[in-house]
Amino acid sequence: MPRRDAARWEVVRRKERTVVTLFGVVRVNRRLYRDRATGAPRWLLDEAMGRPARERISPAVQELATDLAVRMPFGEAAGILE
Repeated sequence: MPRRDAARWEVVRRKERTVVTLFGVVRVNRRLYRDRATGAPRWLLDEAMGRPARERISPAVQELATDLAVRMPFGEAAGILE
């Protein structure tokens, strides 16, 4: 992953993001940057990881949940996912 251009990007704040994965809950500490030229805010780590904003469940868990939902009653699927 390329390094950010410190002359272009200013750190605005830090925030923890929680993502549910097949391996459990993963917490990622990330930074919100502001483009000094345009003032536009961006989560560079989220972009580098290909993570859409506000998505809290990994694609693998979403796929598993969908597969379970079509194969069994909701209550059973929810129990397995817990």
